[in-house]
Amino acid sequence: MKITIDKIFEFLFFIILFISYNVTLYGYFIPNYIVISIAILVMGLIFVMQLKNNNYTKKNMMYIFSVFLIFIIYIFRNKQLIDNFLSCTLYLLVFFLMVILPNSDRWIKIPYKMVSYFTLEHVIGTYFVFLFPSLYETLFLPIFRNSSGYADLINQIHGNMNAGFTGNYGANSNYLTLGFIVLFSKCIAKKRLKKTDLIMLLVILLAIFMTGKRGPLVFGIITVIVEYLFTNKSKIPNKIFKLSLGGIIIGTVLIIVSNFIPSVALVCDRLFNSTDVLNGRGQLYNYALKLFNEHTFFGIGWGNFKYYYSTYYNSVQLLNVHNTYLQLLCETGIVGTIIILFYMIKSALKSYKMQKQEIYSNYREELIISFAIQLFVILIGVSSTPLYGIELLYIYIISCIVPFAISLNKKGE
Repeated sequence: MKITIDKIFEFLFFIILFISYNVTLYGYFIPNYIVISIAILVMGLIFVMQLKNNNYTKKNMMYIFSVFLIFIIYIFRNKQLIDNFLSCTLYLLVFFLMVILPNSDRWIKIPYKMVSYFTLEHVIGTYFVFLFPSLYETLFLPIFRNSSGYADLINQIHGNMNAGFTGNYGANSNYLTLGFIVLFSKCIAKKRLKKTDLIMLLVILLAIFMTGKRGPLVFGIITVIVEYLFTNKSKIPNKIFKLSLGGIIIGTVLIIVSNFIPSVALVCDRLFNSTDVLNGRGQLYNYALKLFNEHTFFGIGWGNFKYYYSTYYNSVQLLNVHNTYLQLLCETGIVGTIIILFYMIKSALKSYKMQKQEIYSNYREELIISFAIQLFVILIGVSSTPLYGIELLYIYIISCIVPFAISLNKKGE
């Protein structure tokens, strides 16, 4: 069988998404360094196979400069690079992706197809935990017995939160929400909603509620509403009516379902009755602002907040800020934050604009999905740190690269 670059791209995305969608699980069966080594070898092979086709234009060089700039921000004062280099390698893979993927557009249609399969894995996991809780506690939970998050996982189970086949209910909710966004975006691109797609959307939506996590749910819903209204701006009043009607129907069904599924009732209660909007994160936010005031221009270094916080409060926990933008400010300062936000917004706008241009019509579906995922990550950054965990980071970076890979390889542009 002939090994083509298309097959190698498929294998690469399988490895990358396998790492991303199973980061809390596979390490108990397969050592990190083996998976990372395979990913690096495959990326190296792709890089070598593409060498003869590389054509460095002014646009390419500007892109490479952007990657280099972000890389400098990442390594500047990064304590983790010394203390836990193997862990950092998972994040350094992102820069390998940024370098090799823009040289071709032959991979564009691969990753989002694979996301659907990995979403199915976590849909099954979520319903398995709900239907067979005793079996889950007997067979699955012992895997995490030596993990630092084992106690939290036990508390989540007893608190009507559903982590599925992951080590945390938040990660499970992120995976499911991504799957919902990808499928919804495909329906928008095709301008039709098949019965099977509708059923799958409802199944995934219920699974998201079953996790007991509200953040990804709220920002995921905002994402698909914005996408539905503005991907095609025609008939907006009619769309608003459909959204309102659909919201009433789904809301009514959820109220009924909440009487039988405690985690759904938990989400509804947290959405409408919770008085703690910050969810107990005020101390994290205040300390991040304190560090920003002390290190205004260049920050304390990427990923270092958790070490400063742990030392300052004499805590054994290593916590992120749970707000991407506050964490960027305290770790990279004004300079780093402006640079990163500039490229985040630039990439999202590029995907949005390109999906409306006829010259890129062959990739319209992928550009719509790319924009939706980027919008979701930008929004959820208000209450989470998606740039600091590979659960969302890999697919987000791939989505950022999509519009650049398409435009850089468009003949005659």
